[in-house]
Amino acid sequence: MDLTREQLATSIADAARSTWRELCADRPGTAFAGFALYSDESAMTLLCSANTPENLERLDEDDAEVADVVRWTPAEWDLEDIGSWFFDDINEALLESFRAEEPAEDRAVVFDAAVDALERLREEGEFQSHPEVVVMFRLSDDEHDERDAEWMGRLNPADIVEAYEEWLEA
Repeated sequence: MDLTREQLATSIADAARSTWRELCADRPGTAFAGFALYSDESAMTLLCSANTPENLERLDEDDAEVADVVRWTPAEWDLEDIGSWFFDDINEALLESFRAEEPAEDRAVVFDAAVDALERLREEGEFQSHPEVVVMFRLSDDEHDERDAEWMGRLNPADIVEAYEEWLEA
């Protein structure tokens, strides 16, 4: 991959910021329960999704266990693959890298850059008006990556991290 982790994180942050701002502008007054970036283990694409409390409430009425799983699974959120056009150039570069069969270390750079980008948005105050929002990066094809807890800790306040860890232990 030609991009450094910092360059990739900057590109991802720009795309995620644009997605978040468009999402909030399109749904004024909407509370969001989650905002995430996710990829598969191959790092072939990077997708963005958001979740609403209404989605979790609807699921909870049907099956509380399902609602709990969905809370921590961005690929299952009600606003999945949002802002994909902001990620077009990034995903083109990721696909080229995947086709070149670059080593797994490069995939780790993609994952780290995605977390760096979300952390940057958190530090910039992008999510300040949504204090309950879960911000996360996840791998869609891996039930739980060993880095999930670290990523959650970097991206969320302690109460959200604690709720996530309790869910994992249940």
